[in-house]
Amino acid sequence: MKNRYPQIALVVSHLKGGGKEHCLINLANALFEGGSHPMIVCLERSGPLQDKIRYKEIRVIEMNKRAGNDMMLPFRLATVLAKEKVRIVHSNNWGTLVECVLAAKWAGIRSVVHTQHGLDYEWGVSRARSRSPLRMVAKRFFARGIKRFAAVSGEVREMLVKEWRIPANRVSVIHNGIPINPKLPLESEREEGRRRLGWTPADFVIGSVGVFRPVKDFPMLIEAVARVIPRAPHARLVLIGDGPSKGEIEEAIDRLGLKPHVHFLGMRSDVGDLLPLLDLFVLPSLSEGVSLAILEAMAAGVPVVATRVGGNREIICEGETGILVSPRSPDETAAAILSFIQDKNRRREVGRRGEGRVRNLFAVDKMARGYEKLYSEIGY
Repeated sequence: MKNRYPQIALVVSHLKGGGKEHCLINLANALFEGGSHPMIVCLERSGPLQDKIRYKEIRVIEMNKRAGNDMMLPFRLATVLAKEKVRIVHSNNWGTLVECVLAAKWAGIRSVVHTQHGLDYEWGVSRARSRSPLRMVAKRFFARGIKRFAAVSGEVREMLVKEWRIPANRVSVIHNGIPINPKLPLESEREEGRRRLGWTPADFVIGSVGVFRPVKDFPMLIEAVARVIPRAPHARLVLIGDGPSKGEIEEAIDRLGLKPHVHFLGMRSDVGDLLPLLDLFVLPSLSEGVSLAILEAMAAGVPVVATRVGGNREIICEGETGILVSPRSPDETAAAILSFIQDKNRRREVGRRGEGRVRNLFAVDKMARGYEKLYSEIGY
């Protein structure tokens, strides 16, 4: 296969899990299929997501970053970039930006692209100026070494322009994209999958996926389910993921007496197979870029309830492909969930429209072509 571009280094902290890492794997696979020559550089170690790379030609290099500030990491990274004859360095989120800018400069690489996958948390939640002034100065300083920025949503672009002070003509919006299954499972296959998980035909299964962190606000979803159960006792909530906030979620479940109704499936490598088995998907985040979990649920034909934050508003057409609710609003979230429980026809129609929207606007090929265009524009 003839390479359309020289070597591209996609730099990320690790491949342990999370939306950003899934997005990077999707991008690497799609770039390779389009004739590009990507490699992935993990500043720390790799992780289980490496198994999602479909082509042996896409190499993964681990930099084994030391705990804390590893002052020698940019030097080691520069050596790798020069040895591999990398011509385009593509950093992802603030955690890789400084190392990439310094390493690219020392390796003599002029073409550096940066993707910001989400909002600075406080900016997304309150717009309060509570961020570290020193870190903000560092962001603005090192951003000078980036030739072009990509934002995964319009709101992330707004943050980069207003907070990081990036000139608007240097920031492009490139939405995250996902691989689209050519067809959904048959109803008989769906029923069999639910049966294997212990779900009965009478159960209304609400699902959510994510790393258990405060910004995802899963305790709010628990509060909402507590309001749903008295009116829909056949409802159950399935949480797919893990993380540091799991104890807080379990405390809320115990406090509200929801143990029979809430189930943890842990970290799963088969999320794409599980999503079509759900009746409803809910994402209660306080801040989002463009959620791969929402895109994957919609692509599976599952109706979605999500908070009115970040890129959620660019994915979901209010009332047509899902319902948007206010953050930290268990009453509003419960009402949205109940509206779907009570109207099966609406669930089917919203799910159908959502599937079509993702197929048309958020396919991984569309994302890859956006980055290919950006790489072409910056030259090398």
